[in-house]
Amino acid sequence: QVWRVAMAGRLLLVFRLAQRQARPVQFAAHSRLQIYRAFSATPDRVVQRKVDEFQEAFAEARLCLDDARESAGTAYFAEDIQEAKEAVDGCLEQYEALMNELEGPVKDTVDNANGMKIRQLQEELNQLLHEDHD
Repeated sequence: QVWRVAMAGRLLLVFRLAQRQARPVQFAAHSRLQIYRAFSATPDRVVQRKVDEFQEAFAEARLCLDDARESAGTAYFAEDIQEAKEAVDGCLEQYEALMNELEGPVKDTVDNANGMKIRQLQEELNQLLHEDHD
């Protein structure tokens, strides 16, 4: 949690400096700063919180997939793959709900930053479900 506060502080400082200089900041393709910048035009902190919650659910789903992958061929695989499936399904539901709430450039920014990751998450789950782990 401490690193999140530190990272948010750094992102805010970069954003404020960019605003003062009146020139665009160059971003990485999947930067959280893009999302925060998109929300700077609107004071809607609820949407920002939902994006953060989605990203936490995504990280949890990724960890569950890693656990299932590591337990392949063991007695724990069935339980781990079930947890991974539930986590991925929950993450997908959150993402779809988020996309339905957003509009315009904010929606595009969030989708550009997360759409490919969601598709990859789904594909990784499908691969684990269809592989022979006996």
